Amino acid sequence: MPEEKTPEPTQEGQKGPYRQAIAALDPYRAAPIYVSGLSVTRRPDVRLFFMAIFSGMPLPAGPNQYDLHESLIGSFALDPVNARFLYENLGAFLKALEEEEKK
Repeated sequence: MPEEKTPEPTQEGQKGPYRQAIAALDPYRAAPIYVSGLSVTRRPDVRLFFMAIFSGMPLPAGPNQYDLHESLIGSFALDPVNARFLYENLGAFLKALEEEEKK
C-alpha cells in the first residue's frame, strides 16, 4: 500500500499530496500487448486527458479481404502531471527513433 508523506512543493510552488508507491513486476508473467488503436478525448471543462487503448488483428472477411477486430484493453483519465510525463517520454522515444533513422 502506498505510504503517505508530508506534502512537498510542486513545480508551480504549490503544496500537494505526495505518495510513494512501489510496484513489483515479474517479467516472466507479464507481456506487452500490441496496440492497434488509440482513442483520445479532451474536454475543456475538465482538466483530464482521456485515452482508450485497443488491441486487435485483421481477420479474413473474404478472398483478399480483411476486417480489423479490436478489443478495448484499457481506458485512462490522466491528470496534467501524468499527461506531461507521458508527453515527455513519448517525445524522447520519437526523438531516439529519428536519430536512429538518420544513421
